Amino acid sequence: MRLLVLLLFLSTVEICQAQRASDMWGLWTVTQVTVGEKTMTPIARWFEFREDFTQRSGNGWLQHSTCAWSFDAENALFAAKDENSIEDDYGPFRVKFDENIMTWQRQEDGMSVSVSLMKVNALPLSHADKAVGLWKLVDEGEMENATLYLRWDRRYIFRNTAGTNTSGVWQPHAHRPEIQLLSDQGDAADEHWNVRFEKNRMIWEKDGKQRVFERIYRFPN
Repeated sequence: MRLLVLLLFLSTVEICQAQRASDMWGLWTVTQVTVGEKTMTPIARWFEFREDFTQRSGNGWLQHSTCAWSFDAENALFAAKDENSIEDDYGPFRVKFDENIMTWQRQEDGMSVSVSLMKVNALPLSHADKAVGLWKLVDEGEMENATLYLRWDRRYIFRNTAGTNTSGVWQPHAHRPEIQLLSDQGDAADEHWNVRFEKNRMIWEKDGKQRVFERIYRFPN
């Protein structure tokens, strides 16, 4: 009889642990990261936890890590070992669940770190994902109908109305909606633009200046 009670107890513990671990299964997007008093939320950061205790993560359409993860149900602790990252010496996160919201907390260098995540059904899009493609500059001046081609491999080509091309590298910022242009011309200064989107338009702004682009699907003649 005692053996039967023990087996039932162990089975119940295993079921509870499986249920708690299963709370993490699925796709999650990061909604806020705080480190001490600072908010350092990355754009379109996501994690996907699988039933076989493997995990992948990335930003927007870019996946940049894969790893194994573990969950200590008794102490509500989560840990992962990223195959593509540097060693993490700060230990596991304490995890809290509130319906479709998950929170990770731990100490790093004497500061409290908190990560809030929300369960989602699709990958979040970053400003970089939305920017990829061919755009026409909407300008009533001499630059009207100039085009900007932002390629997936982070190369860009700007073609003015005279047919002259300027090329370089475009780089999205990880924590704010900003794009940096690094020209192939050595004497050209780097450019930093804040970016936002309205329907089929992309709007760049900096220092009181504004550039409005409209998405197109072929180069103008």
